[in-house]
Amino acid sequence: MGWFRFHSYPITNIYHCTVHKAGSQWLASLLSDEMILNKTGLKRFVYQELLPGGFDPRKITDRFFYLPFPEKRIITPLYLSYECYKSIIKPPAYKSIYIYRDPRDILVSYYHSVKQSHKLMGDIDSIREKLQQMDQEAGLIFCIQKLSEQDFWMGMKSWKQANDPRLLQVPYEHLIGEKYNQEFEGILDHLEISLSKRQQLLLVEKYKFEKLSGGRKAGVESEGKHVRKGVAGDWINYFTPEVAKTFNNEAGEIHDFFGYK
Repeated sequence: MGWFRFHSYPITNIYHCTVHKAGSQWLASLLSDEMILNKTGLKRFVYQELLPGGFDPRKITDRFFYLPFPEKRIITPLYLSYECYKSIIKPPAYKSIYIYRDPRDILVSYYHSVKQSHKLMGDIDSIREKLQQMDQEAGLIFCIQKLSEQDFWMGMKSWKQANDPRLLQVPYEHLIGEKYNQEFEGILDHLEISLSKRQQLLLVEKYKFEKLSGGRKAGVESEGKHVRKGVAGDWINYFTPEVAKTFNNEAGEIHDFFGYK
């Protein structure tokens, strides 16, 4: 019976909820690492892969699921509002995380990604063509409006009313800060994934920015790369008065809403 492996992991499903440009694919890869899968006995489930084109065309606030996801799965990533999250039919034993980020940094990262590095899906091709014909300020304003059309800002705000003891909310900035080891340890503790200190260090080291970026330090920009810069607060280099005005008009000073200065 050497081929049989018994897993005593008590959680049926894990839900990784997040926003675009908050390290979603990075964390999805970490949660899907062989070390995690072997420890939990779960498998990764990406529902978008079952959809035409491999993406969900619905607005963030319209992503309701009327059938439960398969069990014994890590569902990652989920880009959706809190109301949509609540609508998911969950098993009795589940844990969830929601990763958010300073929305101003999200905007800047989205702008660079859609303009240069994001794989083509949906209307990204046409958006990219338009962005490459605009100057930076006009491009950022265009992106603010595109995200508004998807109810992106509204979807983010909805998570402030979250009331679920099985849900842990973590700012992306903590995951790239000096205490990232402790932050990942907190996430693993919440998800009841028991790894040794050595295993945790190996896992975190494997997914550090420098490893994913091919050796670049966080803060060293490579504009054409999907893993572009890896720092917080970069928005200040991009927010002209007109960009700030449009952002506040469309997003309603959402950064204050989340406690960002």
